[in-house]
Amino acid sequence: MKLCASLLAMCAMTSQAFASAVCTKASEATALKAETLQQQLMVAALTCDAAEPYNRFVLAWRGALVDSDRTAEGYFQRVNASTGFSDYQTYKTKLANDFSLDSMHNSDSFCSTARTIFAAADSERGARLGDFIASLNMSGDELYAQCEDRGASEEMVAGRSSGPLHRSLHRRE
Repeated sequence: MKLCASLLAMCAMTSQAFASAVCTKASEATALKAETLQQQLMVAALTCDAAEPYNRFVLAWRGALVDSDRTAEGYFQRVNASTGFSDYQTYKTKLANDFSLDSMHNSDSFCSTARTIFAAADSERGARLGDFIASLNMSGDELYAQCEDRGASEEMVAGRSSGPLHRSLHRRE
């Protein structure tokens, strides 16, 4: 899980260049983490012979993944209305490329981490995507400036509040 957290942090930092001047709402931070997770698991499906667990993951959280995709794209549109869509596509492509490179250089570790995440996803079916992401200790909030207003007007992920995400990047041992 340490490797997973490190990989997710590394990939999340790549998006910082796209959005350093615009704050994220809690729902957007969760959506960006969901996109990071989905890209990691998509690469694992291809490089770790894990198409079946990936398909189970996507089917289990299809609605929430679609909603998070829209929310994440909306964030990039807020950052730059004229290039937001292409910036978002570039962001997702960069994530996939980074995970692909990692899978080539650290195949055993990458695939082991993916199997752990797939197992956790299987055991958490029916949970909210934001809650599942929080259980993985995915970090990234510190990579984006947080919007001041995180109150009742906060947007929802998959129709539910994602709640505040203040998870540490590293697990305490």
